[in-house]
Amino acid sequence: MGKKELSQTELLAFARHDFLNDLQIILMHLDLGNPSEARNTILKTTKAMGQRAVLSGFGLPKVQQWLLTFDWVYTAFRSTLSCAIKKASRSVSDDTIVAYLEAIFTEVEDELDPLSDYDVHFDIFADENEWSMTITIKGELPATKKTRIGPDDVKIEEMISHNLWVFKLIGQ
Repeated sequence: MGKKELSQTELLAFARHDFLNDLQIILMHLDLGNPSEARNTILKTTKAMGQRAVLSGFGLPKVQQWLLTFDWVYTAFRSTLSCAIKKASRSVSDDTIVAYLEAIFTEVEDELDPLSDYDVHFDIFADENEWSMTITIKGELPATKKTRIGPDDVKIEEMISHNLWVFKLIGQ
């Protein structure tokens, strides 16, 4: 992983913390007499957990771990995840994909305004023949663009406009 490999104890502590935060938000809505908001929080949380479960079929375990721990490592971002995955073996090294993603997000995070909000959405698609990961970042992004070279077996598509950066990794 990027900045620092998280231990199993740290991973469990982060997961427990996130789970307790979700429970406290639900309890707050119930205490304030907003059962519909509590219900919405439950539905949002279970949907997010379901998407994380679907990710297990991606066939790239190190990429899966990187995505699942993204929020804990890259704290400047708020992330969401959506997956449409059919289980299959992948012909690319997930070590090279993780190294590429770490390099990009570490570089970008170093240039971000700490007072601004940044949202990132990971959209993962995979079938028996092809996979793709579309990453959309919204927020006040740095104006500079560096040329990046991706992993050999992965096609990279990139689009940057004002406060929006979309890049897509495509492989087999």
